[in-house]
Amino acid sequence: MSVEWRLSIGSRFTGLVVCPDPKWPNMWRIQYGGRISDMVNLTRAKEAAIAWARPRRLGGGGTVVRWDRRETLLGAAPARSDDANSSQSVLDPPPEPGRRVSDDSEPWR
Repeated sequence: MSVEWRLSIGSRFTGLVVCPDPKWPNMWRIQYGGRISDMVNLTRAKEAAIAWARPRRLGGGGTVVRWDRRETLLGAAPARSDDANSSQSVLDPPPEPGRRVSDDSEPWR
């Protein structure tokens, strides 16, 4: 089982995701826009993500911080769909209920 934490500020997803390091247990990294941070513990990763997102007004500049926990099986297959017009990357917000994810989407880690 793999866990990740997705940061929302206000009502919007910031694009920042805190993921476990695949090699070192209890160490986490922040992912954003194809970049990845150094390893830190989970508390520090969450605080650093908030501190980085707020001055950039990610998430619309709201004041309420929300962390959404996502769990997936390791090696889970990508979502499949007949809708070839939509695409979703790992850092995009989840699709709205009833909206399909395209065949070229990546699996959640």
